Amino acid sequence: MKCFNQFKFTVLVLLFSAFSYGQGTLTVTGNGNTITSGDTTPWITDGTDFGTIIVGNNNPNTFVLDNTASGGSPGNRLNGITVTITGSADFTPAVANLGNLTGNGTPLNHIITFTPSTPGLKTATVTITFTNGTNSPYTFAIQGTGQAAVPEMDVTGLGISIADGDITPSTTDDTDFGTTAIGFPVAHTFTIHNLGTANLNLGATAVTGANPLDFVVTTPPATPVTPAGTTTFVITFNPTALGTRTATFSIVNDDADENPYNFDLTGVATTPQPEIDIQGNGNSIVDGDITPSTTDDTDFGNVDITAGTNVNTFTIYNTGTLTLNLMGASPYVTISGTHAADFTVTAIPSNTIGIGGSTTFDITFNPSALGLRTAVVTIGNDDADENPYNFDIQGTGIDICGGYVNTFPYTEDFESGTGMWAQDTGDNFDWTQGTGGTPTASTGPSGAYNGSNYYYTESDGNNSSTANLISPCFVLTGTTNPRATFYAHIYGSHVNSFSVDLSTDSGLTYPNNLITITAQTQTANNSEWIPLSFDLSSYMGQTIKIRIQGNTGAGNRSDIAIDNFSIIDRSDPTIGPGGETSSLALWLKSNDGHTLTDGQNLSTWLDQGRGDDGKINTTGQEPTYRDNATQNINFNPVIEFDNSYNTFTTDGDYSYDDNTREFLYGDYGFFTQEIFIVIIPDDTPITNSFGFMDVFCSDAHVETNQTDATGLGFGDYTGRINNEIISYAHDTFSGAGDGYAVAEIGTGSSYDNVSIINTRNNAANTLQELYHNANDIETSQNDTAEYMNTSDGRWWIGRSEGWEASLNARIAEVI
Repeated sequence: MKCFNQFKFTVLVLLFSAFSYGQGTLTVTGNGNTITSGDTTPWITDGTDFGTIIVGNNNPNTFVLDNTASGGSPGNRLNGITVTITGSADFTPAVANLGNLTGNGTPLNHIITFTPSTPGLKTATVTITFTNGTNSPYTFAIQGTGQAAVPEMDVTGLGISIADGDITPSTTDDTDFGTTAIGFPVAHTFTIHNLGTANLNLGATAVTGANPLDFVVTTPPATPVTPAGTTTFVITFNPTALGTRTATFSIVNDDADENPYNFDLTGVATTPQPEIDIQGNGNSIVDGDITPSTTDDTDFGNVDITAGTNVNTFTIYNTGTLTLNLMGASPYVTISGTHAADFTVTAIPSNTIGIGGSTTFDITFNPSALGLRTAVVTIGNDDADENPYNFDIQGTGIDICGGYVNTFPYTEDFESGTGMWAQDTGDNFDWTQGTGGTPTASTGPSGAYNGSNYYYTESDGNNSSTANLISPCFVLTGTTNPRATFYAHIYGSHVNSFSVDLSTDSGLTYPNNLITITAQTQTANNSEWIPLSFDLSSYMGQTIKIRIQGNTGAGNRSDIAIDNFSIIDRSDPTIGPGGETSSLALWLKSNDGHTLTDGQNLSTWLDQGRGDDGKINTTGQEPTYRDNATQNINFNPVIEFDNSYNTFTTDGDYSYDDNTREFLYGDYGFFTQEIFIVIIPDDTPITNSFGFMDVFCSDAHVETNQTDATGLGFGDYTGRINNEIISYAHDTFSGAGDGYAVAEIGTGSSYDNVSIINTRNNAANTLQELYHNANDIETSQNDTAEYMNTSDGRWWIGRSEGWEASLNARIAEVI
């Protein structure tokens, strides 16, 4: 039999919770300051003192409730937080039941609002209760003071407060009305401010004291004045007798401690009288002033002694209370002193100036000599203490021009320096005298236009800079046909710009641009200098000054050169072809303008009009003067040009230096409006197939070298038209058909006789007409949209700008 032993087992089961139970602790802060539980001393600093609040207004203060326990377990949480306030119904919590507050750094904001219902100190106790906390209930005292709304009155004048009861009138607050004449009232405006918290109610105003009738409230204030509001009132001082006048102003109001509000007033009454004040440039000039100044226009500044004047205007004011009268005879302003003759009254003032009125007068300064010029201005008047009114004036005579030219012709060849020309002191660098070529390759000329020397802009070291060369003053009074001409060489890929500007105020300003060139003109060092010529007839009677300006570019190839400046004055022609003189620009006659005999070379052909003389560029280019029975035209001598007309040859560098060719050129005088030329071909009749001849040509664009064919030609003269016999063209062309032209084309005509070729604008100035011996030979027009005129251009006989000489003919006359 088995035996069994019995055992008793005890099983211990341990259960562990993830939470540890504890209790939270409440803290309260106001304005960042801790409020201890049980605190009975309210402070402004922690928000428990709500301050003084107007009855009916409110002040909400915020308190922060926090649980200092860490973690957010239920055991740490403050539950069922309730806020109650006892002791005064003027304090109300925003929310009575705040719920729970965990200890995980998320405090509660609680607002208590104080709204006093009556004046006086209000106290209460805040009690905060909760469960599961270590310090419930949490209590602290609060308080606030209720204040009744009251007005507070303040009066200001000119923004300055006037104390109630003030007995010291002052101009700073407008209680002193100053001095005025009887019959000339002065009004001052005062402002009432309500600095209180209730409406300010105003009552009656009153003026009492010694002279109450002299101070009148002419505009009463409005009532009531709301808190922080304002209203104004006006007191007018209108004296009834001479001397110091005083009074006291008062106004009834409901300000508890400033009713009535009162302050003293004063003013001085005088007899009406005029009061003179003279101003220049808006600034008063003191009577007896001996220190002229530009601020009041008594210093007239620097004025050129030849061409300058300066007019300053002065104003006479009557700030008095009676009409101001200027004494003496017109112009009522007397100028005396050392240089009185240099100052002239050029606008006369009125001799009576009403109360508050004004009048003006002008003084013109025209210095007769260099240096400081002084004078004294005197004005007689009936101002009791400023008669006469006088002040010193001055100005300085200067010579802006630095020299004058009034006889012509004038020439500056720059061989010995700049002569009467001057380097501008206000630019970046100076022009440099040069001979031969300039130091930098691929820019500048290879030599002077005439002689040995010229001036140029040395661009090496002066990139992107400006150099100005300033002329003397040219007096064009008495001239008839004044003209300026000089020669320029503008070669270099870095050229920025070149301009010529004209001044009519002795160089103070240069508003008149004569020409501006914005890129290189020449294509090589040895390209011929271009003439720049300007008709100055629109400036006759004036004194002018010319500025030549070179602007270099960003690189060193920007050497701009000038040479041989001249001004001439040609008389009007007294005779002309067909009696026409007024519009005669150029007239070259084979039997005038030289003293040659048959067979001699012609190097200069003098113009009989207003244009330039014909001349050669290089020895060997002279045509021949013919005066014999065989070669004359109708018994008239001719100028013979003997060139090959079979081969097109361009002058690639525009140097005009081929001395195997014959041609003449002029710097100005070519007008496309109407041209006549009397001519006969020498060795070939003129057809559409004989070759080509450049007869009389010009340059439509002087600012650039190009194969410009502006003018008249024979045969294959222009690429614009095919099969031309005689043609006129204008401007350059980039391909066949581009550019204006008019021509006789075809195979029907052949000219080997004397020809009078005439091309002219049509009546509407929309096309060019073409005539041969008075017969209209035009058969073709090309590119009429590009029709235009060239006026006063440079010209060639026998060649064109970009083509070597090709004329084989005799010429008797060019008009």
